Amino acid sequence: MTKYRPASALEGRIASGWSLVISAALTAAIFAADTIFIISPALSVLYILPLLILGNSGARALVAHFAAICIGLAITAFVLGLPLSFGPMALPNLAIGIIAISVTARQLIRSERLQRQLAADERRYRGVFNSMAVAIWECDLRPIETAVSDLQARGVRNIRQHLAHHSDLVGDLRRRVLITDVNDTALRMIGVPDKQAFLRQLDDFLVDSDEAFISCITAISEQQPLFQTQTRVRTAKGEELDVLMAFGLEGSSPLERVVVSLFNMTEQNRLARLIAENKEQLARAQQSAALGQMSASIAHEIEQPLTAIQTSLDAATRWLRRDPIAVGEVNASIQTGLHATQRAMDVIRRIRALIIGNTETESSALEIDALVEEATTLIETDIINSGTRVVHVLNARTVLHADRILLQQVVVNLVRNAVQAMAQTPPDERRILIETMVVEDVVRLKITDCGPGWPPEILAEAFAAFRSTKPGGMGIGLSVCRTIIEAHGGSISLRDAETGGATVEIMLPASQPAANAASLSSDLRMQIRKNVASAR
Repeated sequence: MTKYRPASALEGRIASGWSLVISAALTAAIFAADTIFIISPALSVLYILPLLILGNSGARALVAHFAAICIGLAITAFVLGLPLSFGPMALPNLAIGIIAISVTARQLIRSERLQRQLAADERRYRGVFNSMAVAIWECDLRPIETAVSDLQARGVRNIRQHLAHHSDLVGDLRRRVLITDVNDTALRMIGVPDKQAFLRQLDDFLVDSDEAFISCITAISEQQPLFQTQTRVRTAKGEELDVLMAFGLEGSSPLERVVVSLFNMTEQNRLARLIAENKEQLARAQQSAALGQMSASIAHEIEQPLTAIQTSLDAATRWLRRDPIAVGEVNASIQTGLHATQRAMDVIRRIRALIIGNTETESSALEIDALVEEATTLIETDIINSGTRVVHVLNARTVLHADRILLQQVVVNLVRNAVQAMAQTPPDERRILIETMVVEDVVRLKITDCGPGWPPEILAEAFAAFRSTKPGGMGIGLSVCRTIIEAHGGSISLRDAETGGATVEIMLPASQPAANAASLSSDLRMQIRKNVASAR
């Protein structure tokens, strides 16, 4: 279309020239008739004819000048005709003619300004239309409007259902809808060089099923203010693109120039599919990591029970070698080993449940002070061998509803960590302070050692799985401890102690005061001490 613009401009100039000639000739004829023949003073009204001819041509800029000439000629003719044309209606008729010429000229000038404004708006619209990053089609949807009106006139109420059973009608409407204009983005998206090659039937580009087009027809029949759908279009190279198509429908707007926006969703959909695949792979990787964490956690947590089993069996072997055999001591050592075996089995079962996501605990009423003493006794071998002194300041005297095995394991882990943290501390300074108290219905358990404290780079990630401060450590203990405490509705925090060393604080919701604090069997405590002594 661009290559024809010079010819159109030349034709416009020729038309303007002819309009000027015709207007001038007509003006001269009117003046002659008004002066020579003196037909009527009202003849001056005819001067609006050359003005209208100029106004409807490309010579609108001359209207004001021509109007002034016509008024001058009307007055001249009136003066030259005196006194023959003078009468009671002469001046009123002259005034009417001048007013008619002025009003006509004013309206033509206003029309010319409106035409210029309209042309400027059209150029602005075309500029925005072609520069938008979103592909835009102008479609003539009047065939759909006509078809919908025919169906409604025939009594069809459910347009969607009717179209679903008449695919031939849907296909015919697709072929009848024309694309009347497109912007440059649409040309690039479809891969068409110019508009002439693009302006075809809508059916030439749609590759999707009729469902999207049926939804479009239904939206028009229901006069929906906004319609959008996802569909597929075919490029000039035969490629298929995923697009989001949208257009607005206003009740009074004609359907001959409906602006349809198309947003290319092909890359977004590809990335969405890639993200979904990566999520699935990540889920599988997390499952593998969970299995690895479960295995490492179980290995970490059963180390102490296995050590107790080994110690008990070594002690039983030594008692068997005595002469005479200490049958009672052998039996006690075996019972201790069986107790440690059962504990190892309980730990495996509970840790496995936590790692696979089953954080439900086996709650029972237990006294927190007694639980701390019992847990400390279970790791007494490590405490004695390291030369560490444990100080208990247990003032909670409160019953918790919690999982005994899991909470014991938390205390065991934390005390063992404290013992290992003081490996470089002088033996006479190795001390662990374990405190319990109740503050505003919250049980607070603090374990403080005299080691080097928490390294700053470790403190922020201490609870992460497989993160350890000890050479050869698996980094499982604190991660499992936090899981257990949170499963009981509590919290665990780490900080450096004011007097040096590290502090771990656990806070758990209290249940009710204990009437009689339960304590660990003194026989079992004594038997563990004997086993340690015998193993030496």
